[in-house]
Amino acid sequence: MFEDAAVKKSVYAEMERVYGGRPVVATNTSGLPLNDLAEGLKYPERFLAMHFFMPAEVFPMIEVVRANRTEDSAIALAISAVKQAGREPIVLERAINGYLINRLQHSILHEAYHLLEEGIATPEMIDNVAKRLLGPRMCVTGLLEQKDIAGLEIHAKAQRSIVPSLSHTGVPSPYLQNMVARGDLGVRTGKGFYDWTGRDAAEVQRQANERLRRLIAFLEDGGER
Repeated sequence: MFEDAAVKKSVYAEMERVYGGRPVVATNTSGLPLNDLAEGLKYPERFLAMHFFMPAEVFPMIEVVRANRTEDSAIALAISAVKQAGREPIVLERAINGYLINRLQHSILHEAYHLLEEGIATPEMIDNVAKRLLGPRMCVTGLLEQKDIAGLEIHAKAQRSIVPSLSHTGVPSPYLQNMVARGDLGVRTGKGFYDWTGRDAAEVQRQANERLRRLIAFLEDGGER
């Protein structure tokens, strides 16, 4: 469904009209505030978020997020459904815009767009660092465990120096917003951060999904393949 609050609310209202408060209504919104979406519902205690990650058929985790009035039984049912699907639930007991994964992801991306806009780095440089430095380390020790291992004293000193110089604009990146306004939408239009002219969008996505599947299987096997 489109990320349009009015459209989503109209669907929720129709579901409540037809089914009453019997089912749990779960939204997959990525960025719309969950509690705002719950406003006007007749049965807000049956409303929550179940946020899948793209590609949904590959990633093994799903966020389950409680809105202000979500009852425990609704959360329990959502967790059970996630587990029955062979996935791992990430349970957030309080809604925050963007939830967990998107907040982390957008924090990194906002700085990446700033580095691009300032001409400090190229898309290739940023992706190479993400794939070969950040990615492997996060796969092994995550974000916080790695800092425990390396030592928090050094990390705290580096934070005092680096954080004040980060991009704290508080607004969406003009660099990205202007790209979208021009119609540069990525693989399907032939141009985004990269030139995709002549590439088949479905095949590019298929290849990326297959690499993800192999990596996740490798990690879940403890790196023994």
